[in-house]
Amino acid sequence: MHWLLEEPLVYGAHLDIACGATPGLTELLCTTGAVRLWCIADLAGPGLHASEVVASHLGVRSVRFMQTVLNRWREALTEPEWALLTDYLAGNKSDIASDPFPELSLAPDLNGLEYNGPILDFGDCEGVGMSTMKGLHPEYDELMGAFFFLIYVTTVAGNSLLVMLFFIERRLQKPMYIIMLSLAFSDIGFCTVALPKAIARYWLEDSAILFHVCIFQGFLIHYFGTLNSLIMMSMSLDRYLAICFPLRYPVLMTNRIMGALTALSWVTAVITPGNTLAYTSLMPFCGPNRIIHCYCDTL
Repeated sequence: MHWLLEEPLVYGAHLDIACGATPGLTELLCTTGAVRLWCIADLAGPGLHASEVVASHLGVRSVRFMQTVLNRWREALTEPEWALLTDYLAGNKSDIASDPFPELSLAPDLNGLEYNGPILDFGDCEGVGMSTMKGLHPEYDELMGAFFFLIYVTTVAGNSLLVMLFFIERRLQKPMYIIMLSLAFSDIGFCTVALPKAIARYWLEDSAILFHVCIFQGFLIHYFGTLNSLIMMSMSLDRYLAICFPLRYPVLMTNRIMGALTALSWVTAVITPGNTLAYTSLMPFCGPNRIIHCYCDTL
């Protein structure tokens, strides 16, 4: 029984089911240390049906994806092996005379292994790879790339049109439209930071990104997110003055004041993400060097 419980689940072993239908599975198992059958068996319980528990342990949000993985593991086990595992999960942990011990030893395929040393000893932090979204089948990569491309083109074109109208039409050069102009630049920046790499990941299968570039991308994403919040705060202040003090509004809120508030938003938005970037860049990172996402957000 001991040999079955110690069966590896990764790198070409008998129970390695990592394929297109289970993207990022190997990295998840290695990261959480659940690389042996007993790890999953103890979590999944009798019949290997507790997909919610296994998903929570591995950090997987999709219970359906985890159920698919458990089903594939059940299918990979032979009938004698499944009988042994069923007895183990039922509480019978004693040796069985009819135990179908394998006559041949397993030879996992370790060619192209990214990691140095033992399976759970990762030390290469030079680069990071991005995997697909959890549960997304590879045959939908082109469709997802086209979807992201459409969003990016629409966002850039629409906001660029707003910027052009602001500078062409003098009647739009008012405090409220200064806010809209700032939001347009912020939206263009956010989409340009996040979407091109995601599009390249799905269309060109370009999933590699330098480690420090990944950290910087996460910083910019949080920067533009913070900036949008500060700009919306300025918009709230502008609308408050316009509604509560309509007669004094032209004096209280001028283009110069709104320009100063907008500039202050762009400058102060860097404080929180900047501190995070400074501390993150000093931390040692050792792991599977793969992000189960289509862009770098939080490492």
